[in-house]
Amino acid sequence: MGAAPASREDALAMLAEASEFSAIRDLCLQLAKLETDARRAKDIDLLGWVVEMRLRAERKAGQRLLELNGNAGAVQRQVDKIAWIAAARAEFRPSPQSACVVCKKYPSLSEAHHLTPLSWQYERGNRVADHRHAWLCPTHHRALHMLMGAEGEEEQKKGRRAVNVVVDLARDELRALLSLLTMAGAGA
Repeated sequence: MGAAPASREDALAMLAEASEFSAIRDLCLQLAKLETDARRAKDIDLLGWVVEMRLRAERKAGQRLLELNGNAGAVQRQVDKIAWIAAARAEFRPSPQSACVVCKKYPSLSEAHHLTPLSWQYERGNRVADHRHAWLCPTHHRALHMLMGAEGEEEQKKGRRAVNVVVDLARDELRALLSLLTMAGAGA
């Protein structure tokens, strides 16, 4: 077989002329690779466009707030925070999806959870996002966020909310969630 096709059209033309089984098989594989590469490129372009549109909308909303509000510094900081988090999410490349680290179930439903939430990272002055993460099922992901609360939130409020979560958890589940809390720097 000659040179590899450079485009989908080239691969289809070469496929129409091929007569040997191995050549047809190789061209089909190359065509599939070209199709996959094209889809990936479109996905990357689409993701970039979505992030850009979201950033534009958030900046526009922030600018309106600046016009309406005399507290320009706080509003600008919020706009910067939203933009930083959006950019961090866009660059996030999680590990292959796996079962929940707490219950060891639901690999197809698990969600990536940043060990230190992006909003906390921004508030702590991180300029480069820490993308260490764990896979959690939706139930344990929600439970963990309920236990974490907002950074700077009153400990008494966190404690009241935690009671409702803790009573529903098995001992091993609670240990796993507390371990994740410790990794986040939220305390246990």
